[in-house]
Amino acid sequence: MKIYEYQLKAICVREDAPYAQCSSVAQVVEYMKGAFDERPEQEQIWILHLNRKNMVKGRQLLTIGTQNGCMADPALVLRAALLANASAFILVHNHPSGDPAPSVNDNMFTRAIRDAAKVVNVQFLDHVVIGDVRSDPMGKGHFSFRDSGMI
Repeated sequence: MKIYEYQLKAICVREDAPYAQCSSVAQVVEYMKGAFDERPEQEQIWILHLNRKNMVKGRQLLTIGTQNGCMADPALVLRAALLANASAFILVHNHPSGDPAPSVNDNMFTRAIRDAAKVVNVQFLDHVVIGDVRSDPMGKGHFSFRDSGMI
């Protein structure tokens, strides 16, 4: 019971956009503005909890790592989504290097989350990696696993 209470307290709802629409990668990037500012030199994994209409109920910081990586497992992600009573979720993490291209570990993690989410019947809509436009060879500053056909 204490885990449930803690998890719910950890959810942050942006007061300027309490039920924001995040149906595109650009909207996800916009919603996440400011989330990485406190520790920009460290990789962070966030989860966006969505309601049945895919409106964001809130965002939750799952883990903070180093400048090169972050540790998380599918159980942590799914526990957060289930405890928030989310119908769907979007994962978002940053690359402090600025290049949003996914690493081999990012690819494996995304596949594991995709497979686990199917088991518990929670929609995994996307995994977005946020970097910097200046460091992105594609010039976008972000990478979407959904847009790339990997989810």
